[in-house]
Amino acid sequence: MLKDGVVLENDEGKVTVNQYSFCELIKHLLVHYAGASYAEASKLVAGSHLAEPIADAMSACLFSHEYPYFWAMSLYYGGMYWEKGIPASPRTWTHTSALKTKSSAATTSENPLNFKIPHSFRPRAALDIPPITRKNIIR
Repeated sequence: MLKDGVVLENDEGKVTVNQYSFCELIKHLLVHYAGASYAEASKLVAGSHLAEPIADAMSACLFSHEYPYFWAMSLYYGGMYWEKGIPASPRTWTHTSALKTKSSAATTSENPLNFKIPHSFRPRAALDIPPITRKNIIR
């Protein structure tokens, strides 16, 4: 049974795990980003290692070392989902890519999920930020 507020200790200290809340978040991410029903999302999470009891602090670290979005997309689309055209991060989703389902993947063969980078997105190197130099700092 999933619980919140599970306190685990080891030689280095204590850690509090909110496993129920973490799994609920993953379910809601599955509904929002993958288009799964809440019932389907619940089954995916319940059948995964994320729903197994956490026995020690190391298990808690392994449980939470990835973002919830990663776990949600991995459960729905499988490992290495980003190589299948699924955005690697929720920051790269746009309104046109939200709620795409597996069934809509058959729409086109070139870009089955029609993911688009937002027009406002620019890589950091392309931003107009002047380099920090002595001249910029001392006026």
